[in-house]
Amino acid sequence: MYSTKKTKRQKKSRPRFAVVAVVIVVIVLAAIGASVWHMHIRKTPQRTVSLVSTNTTPKSTTPQKGLPTTTTTTTGTTSTNNGGTAAKNPDNTTPTTQGAAPKTPANDGLVSNHQPSLSSSWGTNQESSVCNTSPGATCQITFTSNGVTKSLASEQADSTGAAYWNNWTLQSIGLTEGSWTITATATLNGQTSHVTDPINLKVQS
Repeated sequence: MYSTKKTKRQKKSRPRFAVVAVVIVVIVLAAIGASVWHMHIRKTPQRTVSLVSTNTTPKSTTPQKGLPTTTTTTTGTTSTNNGGTAAKNPDNTTPTTQGAAPKTPANDGLVSNHQPSLSSSWGTNQESSVCNTSPGATCQITFTSNGVTKSLASEQADSTGAAYWNNWTLQSIGLTEGSWTITATATLNGQTSHVTDPINLKVQS
């Protein structure tokens, strides 16, 4: 009788043991799986996103020690250059550079005849003049004698730089008998250039 009861108890305990064993196996497998997944996550490289700032800080325009400083004055405004950094114009205007002076006029051709006569016979009182300088320059020819100055009307030089006065008379500008110094003056961009004829105009009666 005793052996029979014991055998039945053993049979009843076997299913419980099997269930416990299955649960333990499931727990162990779950633990192993979690450990493997954790290791996989650690080995997988993580993507990093870096933010690039688009803001730029302007460089200081304050002159640095040791750098050469140059100053340019144009039309009442001053700009400073400290080795390559351009200073802003305080009145927000564009600096203007004055143009070049006109070419010095040629000293020949200022009169067609250096010994004219006040007599109108044979046109001896008539002259023709030319002033060769820079294109666009205004040219004027003057005659000076004993502190008295007479002049031809100003003319603008053409695209070749020539200004002409054709067939003018001595009387038309008030030249009188005597020796006159001939001077041509060209003006361009607010600047002037002049030349004196090496031969005086000797007006005869």
